[in-house]
Amino acid sequence: MLGHGRRRGHDPLAPVPDDRTVVARPDLADTATWSAEDNLTGWRCLLGDAAGGPDTPAYAAPARADNLGALPPAYIETGRLDIFRDENIAYAQRLGRAGVPVELIQYPAVPHAFDTFDPAAAVSRRAIDNRVRALGAL
Repeated sequence: MLGHGRRRGHDPLAPVPDDRTVVARPDLADTATWSAEDNLTGWRCLLGDAAGGPDTPAYAAPARADNLGALPPAYIETGRLDIFRDENIAYAQRLGRAGVPVELIQYPAVPHAFDTFDPAAAVSRRAIDNRVRALGAL
């Protein structure tokens, strides 16, 4: 996600915008490279016991923000097998409804951080090309 910052050392292109994603997805159990347990651990490292609770600040979990209209343009990518797919799509839709220019790309048949596992794969090269294009448009 270009322009929306980094959290927990995560890839800003495939964001993790919501600290409430802590429920396992059985449909992705065999392909998830980042599990609900991993996610809960990460959020607890950042937020402590507040993770998933009502007091999570929007600067830590942008899905919690009431007003997204002042944010800069965003480029968001997600894999079809990413446990964050649905929240990334929902976040992109919220940005768009708030008037923020947003580009959302969903890559088929790949999990979270897919490009780190095989950078030479066609889908990884396509993702890198799309990132370069998006950065060039800023």
